[in-house]
Amino acid sequence: MNKAKNIPYSWAEIEDDIQMAIIAQADILGTYGPNSLEVVEAYLGVSGITIGFQETQEEMDSIPLERHLIYGLCQRAYKYAYQLDGWE
Repeated sequence: MNKAKNIPYSWAEIEDDIQMAIIAQADILGTYGPNSLEVVEAYLGVSGITIGFQETQEEMDSIPLERHLIYGLCQRAYKYAYQLDGWE
C-alpha cells in the first residue's frame, strides 16, 4: 500500500533538513575538533567550504549528502513511513 498522497513533507524538504544537520555537525567539528579545517573537509567530502552559517547555497549544494549515514537512514525511514517503492 502506497501512502504517497498522505506525505506531509516532500523528500526535497527532508534533504534540506539533512543538509542543515550535516552542516551543523561540520560546524561543531570545526569549532571543537583537532586540525579543524582538515577534519571538516574530510567529514563534508569537499574542500574550501566556509562553515559557521556563512556558507553559500552553492557551497552547501556541493556537499555529497549520500556519503553521510544520516542520509541513508532518513531515506529508508521516509520510504518505510509512507510505504514507497524500495522500502523493503
